[in-house]
Amino acid sequence: MGRHEHRYFNGQRWTGDVADGGQRSIDVLPSYLPVAVVPAEVAEPRNGQATAALILGIIATVAGVTVILFFVAGLLGGLAVVFGIGGMRRARHLPGLEGRSRSRGAIALGLVGLALSVVGYLLITSVVPDWLDRLSPDRQAAAHTLSDTSCTAIEGAATYRANLSNDSSSSAGFEVEVAFIDPDDSREVGYDWTAVAALDAGESVSVVVEVPTGAIQDVICQVTVSSR
Repeated sequence: MGRHEHRYFNGQRWTGDVADGGQRSIDVLPSYLPVAVVPAEVAEPRNGQATAALILGIIATVAGVTVILFFVAGLLGGLAVVFGIGGMRRARHLPGLEGRSRSRGAIALGLVGLALSVVGYLLITSVVPDWLDRLSPDRQAAAHTLSDTSCTAIEGAATYRANLSNDSSSSAGFEVEVAFIDPDDSREVGYDWTAVAALDAGESVSVVVEVPTGAIQDVICQVTVSSR
């Protein structure tokens, strides 16, 4: 190889192109000369479990916030925790603990998703049925006694007064709705309602509903009692 001042290397092996004193020539290489070997690039190891766990954790948290997707939050939150733990274990065997931070974040988000799924389940199974029951026009109130005491229209306001007793064997709440009707033409001149907090069995309370009615001098009270 020292027979010439310069010899061209093409990135893999020495070639027959040489130069001496600025003059280029060809010098065929002997077959015994070593061939240069360029090492292939080696891909850095990745932690796919950590990445998957983080994505699952994010989706679980978003689903949990929507409440109605509580079951999705619970499922994906559990998977995020499982994959996150797997990612933590894999990170121990990778350079620089690759994926450990993502795994920790995934576990945290997975736990948040699980917590939100529990909250969503409680809301769906308790609050929503009660809300739907309130919207139902034929919901029945607990056993009760409503004793009217007065239904009057004085000085531009109609007032309904009564005593409400809980006749059931357990605590119950009520809503008392009153429509004030003009007896002359049967039209409704006012409407209002009042909520009665849970009454213990046998307990009673005074109910007062009042609305402005203008110059009306007489009214009829149409009362509806429903559960609360």
